[in-house]
Formats: sequence, C-alpha cells, structure tokens
Amino acid sequence: MGVDFAVQSWPSLWYLSLIQVVVSASDLNSPLLACPKLGSLVLTNPTISSLDARSTLTLTSSSLREFTMVDNIILEAEVLASLELDRCTLQHFVLVSKGKFRKLTSKGARIPELDIRPETSMLQALHVSNFTIPWPEFGQLTSKVPNLKVLQL
Repeated sequence: MGVDFAVQSWPSLWYLSLIQVVVSASDLNSPLLACPKLGSLVLTNPTISSLDARSTLTLTSSSLREFTMVDNIILEAEVLASLELDRCTLQHFVLVSKGKFRKLTSKGARIPELDIRPETSMLQALHVSNFTIPWPEFGQLTSKVPNLKVLQL
C-alpha cells in the first residue's frame, strides 16, 4: 500500500508508525507536512534511499517531539564529516566512516547499542548531553577514537 502524502493529509494525527517503508531522504518530510500536529514518528526497518555524499537527512517539524527508528542501523558514509542525533531512539546504531568523520553530537538520544567502527578513528569531537548509554560501553566507545580532542558531556 502506498500513501502519497502530497495528496493525503491528516490534520489531527499525532502518532505515525511506518513499518518497512522504502522512502527517499528528501521525501521523509512529507508525512510531517501532511500531519501538522504529529508529535511522534516511528520508523521500523526503513530503507532510506538517496543518501549520498551531498544529501542530508533533515526532518523539519514544529510539533515533532519524538523520532524513533527501530532497526539495526548501519550508517556507511564516505565523506560524512559531522553527525547530530537529536532526541531520537535508535536500538542499534553502527557508524562506519572512511576517515573524514570528525564530529558526533548527541542531544537527548537513546542508543542502547552504539558502535563506532575502527575506520572512524579520525573522530576529534564528541558532544553529548542527555545521552543514554551504559558507562562501560561509553568507555569502550571512546577508547576506539585515539584522535579525540574534545569531549563534552
């Protein structure tokens, strides 16, 4: 079943769960525009296409309070330099970068399993606030980034 959010709208909808959707990065804002009161968006096992070196996954909403992706997410990026995770829940997140990645910022993210692969050893700045991760895992995570220059907790 396909939904064209450009045609269909739900002005009173406050919760939307999309399961096993195939969507382009640019089209992820369509449900937010079609549902102006949406407070919670849940993506389960999504396939997000069109994420290349020049694309940015940006969600814009004045009402969205919670964004959850339930999946084993692996982000592989050749030229990604910076990543910000803001008030989201990711069950298992793996970051693989080929040497350009320098900055990770997390504000209010809940990530029970965060794995930064050794290829991401060029990380220089880690800014976290209201970040939920077990302390031993955080220690293991930061030990994988020998070039870390800034750590803000």
